[in-house]
Order: sequence, then C-alpha cells, then structure tokens
Amino acid sequence: MPMNDLIIPVWLPKDFLEFAQHTLADAFRDARLSQQDVLELRITTEHLKENLTLTLFKITPETMWQQVDRRIDEYVPRSLCFH
Repeated sequence: MPMNDLIIPVWLPKDFLEFAQHTLADAFRDARLSQQDVLELRITTEHLKENLTLTLFKITPETMWQQVDRRIDEYVPRSLCFH
C-alpha cells in the first residue's frame, strides 16, 4: 500500500463489498487505469447477524479525482456512509 494513500476502516455488508469490487474493477478497466484494490478485506464477521466485513477503504490518487469514471466517483461517498 503506498504511503500517501488515505486509509479508512469501514464495516461493509458482504454483498456491498462484492458489488463494489466488481464495479470498480470494471470502471478502472474502462478508464484504462491500472487495476487497484481500493477495498481490502481484513476481517469477515460472518457469525454476526449483519454479515459485515471490516474493510480498508483506500483513497488513491486515481480515486480522489472526479470525472475519471462516474462509478469511481460514486463509490467514495457510498463507502464513507459505512465509516
């Protein structure tokens, strides 16, 4: 993980994490950016009723700039809702 990336721990529902990872992979590919793992799974709490995952949400230089791809732009505020 680069030293200058902003890292925020978030509790994400497992289905949202899978959706976000798939959507972001498509967005990075379509924007011709290098593939990045901006949501890094750390702990799965499947034993909890909520089925949450502790995920490291990484804001990289590519994800901080708007208008590269709308899907990337929208993932930042959606992920921060879980902080």
